Amino acid sequence: MSPNFPYCSLDRNSLTVDAKLRGIFGRTRMAFNFVLGRQSMRKDVTAYDDDVWIVSYPRSGNTWTRFLIANLISRGETVDWSNIERYVPDIYLNHDPQMRALSRPRYLKSHEPYRPEYRRVIFIVRDPRDVAVSYFHFARKSNAFPVDGKISDFVAGFLSGGIDQYGTWGENVGSWLGARRGTPDFTIVRYEDLLQQAEAELTRIAQTMQLHADNGHVHRAVEQSQAERLRVLEQSQRVRHKFLKSSRTDIPFVRAANSGQWQTELAPEAALAIEAAWGHLMRELRYLS
Repeated sequence: MSPNFPYCSLDRNSLTVDAKLRGIFGRTRMAFNFVLGRQSMRKDVTAYDDDVWIVSYPRSGNTWTRFLIANLISRGETVDWSNIERYVPDIYLNHDPQMRALSRPRYLKSHEPYRPEYRRVIFIVRDPRDVAVSYFHFARKSNAFPVDGKISDFVAGFLSGGIDQYGTWGENVGSWLGARRGTPDFTIVRYEDLLQQAEAELTRIAQTMQLHADNGHVHRAVEQSQAERLRVLEQSQRVRHKFLKSSRTDIPFVRAANSGQWQTELAPEAALAIEAAWGHLMRELRYLS
């Protein structure tokens, strides 16, 4: 049975999105690009073989992972919103000459689907039902979706790949798993595992990056990257970060930082539509039994 979205219908093989919804999300893509000051794709970023790429579909835990890694490599300097771009730059907020000037190895954030030039990859995944909820609030914060818009309309665009240039969650995640699963220098990190055992997961990340980090370094990095601390810093330092100062102040960038919110924020038919679209990947990543 097809879910009853206002502008979306899903059968067993295809998703059809009404022209009205395509218009909404076409404007959303343009708004995101304008707010973030970026090109549609960052193919112009120079890649070196010793780079470490922190890759995920949007709203999957990339920012938290960046802070964890930055606090691990900062050698005691406090990492916050004013200097995070120096430690683990977002390729959509920084120009290539700036990033080429960084000491190597570099640690770079990306949301791109599979790119062969990304040799060393920390790939973060999250339950797509929670991704949809988090992305909905982020789109509202970015003024890229009406603040009073319905999450059901947003989910329709999320399923169709209409909200950004990275493809659908399934296309993006599937491209990386299909090309790199089981290969050297490709480490999958589940957001949910980070929530449950942040120090153990960060230790594993450090080992894959060939970083020496003892228990004390890891513990400090986790403490300095707590969601509560990042939320407080977000309010006090918003004018010191390119994205924060251009977005809504009444919706936080760092929100609940937990898992399972989809159970209360998504309508059952929306959750079922996501499961129907990407159930094979969700089962592989242990989000469905």
